Amino acid sequence: MHRSLPHKVLAIVDPTGDLAFAEVEGEQLARLFGEPHTQILLNDEATAAALKKRRASYLHFSCHGFYRWDDPLQSGLILARGEPFTLAQVLGELKLDTCRLVALSACETGITEVRQSPDEYLGLPAGFLQAGAPAVLSTLWPVNDLSTMLLIERFYQRHLQAGEDFPSALRHAQRWLRSVTAGEPTQRPFAHPYYWAAFTFAGA
Repeated sequence: MHRSLPHKVLAIVDPTGDLAFAEVEGEQLARLFGEPHTQILLNDEATAAALKKRRASYLHFSCHGFYRWDDPLQSGLILARGEPFTLAQVLGELKLDTCRLVALSACETGITEVRQSPDEYLGLPAGFLQAGAPAVLSTLWPVNDLSTMLLIERFYQRHLQAGEDFPSALRHAQRWLRSVTAGEPTQRPFAHPYYWAAFTFAGA
């Protein structure tokens, strides 16, 4: 099973210091992967320079993201001190040949522009795939911090502990989040597709 393999995760966690549940997400990763196999770049440590120095089999971003419809190559992720790490930088500066999955636990990371160049897919998922990652988990719209943390934890549980492949683990996590209850059994706070349907998978 996957759990017995020495997978390593590099997590970029809350570079801007304003995501209430991002650190919890990082703690969950450390628990699931094991402390010796977890590298966390937290807050001001989460710089582009630090990111490019490290290699891991799983690259996880728990941060803010944005999409630039007017200039897709300037879309990106917000790292420490509010500095963007753009799609152009992903394409030009990252080598992800040892990476199995890039998880973009951030807003608007799965949007792709096809109108300006129908033969090209200009978006972060395509950028990370081109940089060498075989698989990318991303989002299609701004996502809720709490529900994202819960879904991500379930996703990694199903993948690492139950041995499910990425698409199956994501489907399981989405179904679980949609039906999870709070308080009364009839209260399903994350039943609306806004909370779970934003997450999408690309790659193999």
